[in-house]
Amino acid sequence: MLERILDEAAELVRHYFRISVEGLEHVPVSGAALIVPNHSGFGAADALMIAHLVRREKGRVPRILAHRAFFELFEPLRRASVAFGLDRVSVARGVELLTDEQLLLLFPEGESGNFKPSTRRYHLQPFHTGFVRMALLSGAPIVPCVVIGAEEAQLNLGSVDASRLLEGLRLPVPLNLFPLPSKWRIRFLEPIRLDHYPPGSASDRALTHELSVEIQIAMQRAINGELGQRKSVYF
Repeated sequence: MLERILDEAAELVRHYFRISVEGLEHVPVSGAALIVPNHSGFGAADALMIAHLVRREKGRVPRILAHRAFFELFEPLRRASVAFGLDRVSVARGVELLTDEQLLLLFPEGESGNFKPSTRRYHLQPFHTGFVRMALLSGAPIVPCVVIGAEEAQLNLGSVDASRLLEGLRLPVPLNLFPLPSKWRIRFLEPIRLDHYPPGSASDRALTHELSVEIQIAMQRAINGELGQRKSVYF
């Protein structure tokens, strides 16, 4: 029952944003893979819509690796996060799920991506290297994904320190709570395989940083290309 309600709600959101999708053939129908999108806006609509589209078109339910605040801030939030299938982000948990042939969805920018001010929209923030380490340790391919339109749906002034609630936590300062009706485009890029690197590569900090920067540059190039071809934001 809950699953059907969530699907119907996601479909309403998909139509509201008039989402167009390209490259879903790059998401494998079976086996392990990491989907790594840019983080857009201050909400979780990007994660929910990507997960919904993958399930709708590929018949797979990605496991979403989420910030620890979803599990440590409030008990009701923790229960809801578990019910929605979220997992606490960590390299160990990611490798465990990938070894189990799961499909993962995680955002390498972390909260810096979706909490940045809207004046910096579509400027990728430095990537964490955890997703690269997961790929190296598991042999799973990385499927980069770019989301265009979500950053105009939820406008943000930036973020504030909320360490009183949870050490290291920052919270966004939104300009709108209800999302604006921007048109979205979601594009899955060709998979990147790292399984040719020798054992122990995941412990090489210089290598994991270099690989994460290369993937970030490729995604920024794809984002810039999509923005250059976009004719309108809301119409």
